[in-house]
Amino acid sequence: LFLGAVHDRAAPNLDSLAWFSGEVLPLLLASLGPDIRLGVCGHVNPRVDLGPLRRHRNVNLLGQVADTAPVYDHHRVFVAPTRFAAGIAYKLHEAAANGLPVVGSHLLCRQAGWQDGQDMLCADVMDPAAFAQQVVRLYQDHELWDTVRDNALRRIAVEHSPQDYRARMAEIMEAVFTQHD
Repeated sequence: LFLGAVHDRAAPNLDSLAWFSGEVLPLLLASLGPDIRLGVCGHVNPRVDLGPLRRHRNVNLLGQVADTAPVYDHHRVFVAPTRFAAGIAYKLHEAAANGLPVVGSHLLCRQAGWQDGQDMLCADVMDPAAFAQQVVRLYQDHELWDTVRDNALRRIAVEHSPQDYRARMAEIMEAVFTQHD
């Protein structure tokens, strides 16, 4: 599963999707067989042409959906081949919170502060074979899949609990509204 919005032709998600579908997906088809499918979920601006993906028999363009939970439930591996990005790695958190283990770029692994081989599998986005190998490992190794899934769920529970958010927001608000003499 790949999930992300594509607002324009310069969007990092479009770059990620083009690289993955053009460079990695053929390697996955060779390793995992012709029945493997890449689900692509998220808003796509109508002015962005996804023509080759629309015609690819191994790509299911799901579009924007109101509830992503069933989408996560119908996939085995989440891919995040982000080559450039800014901000928080929210897509990793959402996938993990929905119980779907992640193969992502080293960039996202660093941004999230997650451990390769423990919380997610990381791969070099300059090496399609290495990225494909990580997807195949996670797809085929049930013990690894369980380990990565469980560790990521634990990280989400510890690092993103509602209580921690409330406490951090209270600290920020106190600092903003407390006068310092």
